[in-house]
Amino acid sequence: MIELRRHFPGITDNAKARECARTIAGWKPALAVSRPVTPLHPGKRRSAG
Repeated sequence: MIELRRHFPGITDNAKARECARTIAGWKPALAVSRPVTPLHPGKRRSAG
């Protein structure tokens, strides 16, 4: 709760921070990706140094 309140100063008390943390913990991914991720530049690869 302390970290949440530190990052979000608008949360003024521990009860509200606890409520927000429970809400965040219950979130599900917004989009289930069923297709493979393709690289932006398929032919380009960065050398290792």
